[in-house]
Amino acid sequence: MSKKGEEITDCNYQAPIFNALTKSEMSLLDSHRIEVRYQPGEIIFKQGSPCSHVVSFDEGQAMEYVEGANKARIILRLIKPPEFISGTGIFSDMKHQFSLKAIVPSSACFIEFGSIKELILKNQAFVQAYLKNIDNSLKYSYYKLSSLTSKYQLGRLSETLLYLANDFYETNPFELTISKPDLGGMSNMSKESVYRLLNELEKDGIIKIEGNLFTIFKPQRLAEISRNS
Repeated sequence: MSKKGEEITDCNYQAPIFNALTKSEMSLLDSHRIEVRYQPGEIIFKQGSPCSHVVSFDEGQAMEYVEGANKARIILRLIKPPEFISGTGIFSDMKHQFSLKAIVPSSACFIEFGSIKELILKNQAFVQAYLKNIDNSLKYSYYKLSSLTSKYQLGRLSETLLYLANDFYETNPFELTISKPDLGGMSNMSKESVYRLLNELEKDGIIKIEGNLFTIFKPQRLAEISRNS
């Protein structure tokens, strides 16, 4: 857990996985959790650090990323509430396999894994919800890996812009809350390539950028580029 951040007292438990729990089981989690507020840029947990808690992401926005050789960073996805995050190393080496960083003021509820494991052993509905959560995360990771390795730069960036408009911000136009170089982290390219390709898309009338406000004028054309480039 990050040593930074401000401790607070409430956990919202809005993620669908918690619907499988009884009131007494929710009380068990309440007795083994802590919620912390984070400012933009603060690390919620870091790749390689001990993994002893699961996270209920209750408020704000966060960035899930992995660091490779030469500190190269690939942003796997952006997180918004409600989201239940179970570290992929929690059943093996007890280390986080990726990092999570706040993008805007955020809060995260850390629940001791021991209490989660206790519920796994006695609540079949919770087991199914837990496995479904892991399954969805893995499916997205495999899709992301395929996209990053099979598409050209323009296709990857187009996919990122569509993801932001359709899935993350769920609006068009949208106000970008990450940096433009972070678009490179999401699309596996340098910031120079990001600026060049954004300029090309804008010149072609497909998008318009005003500061951090992005407008996609031709979403169907952008989707076509994403599929075929």
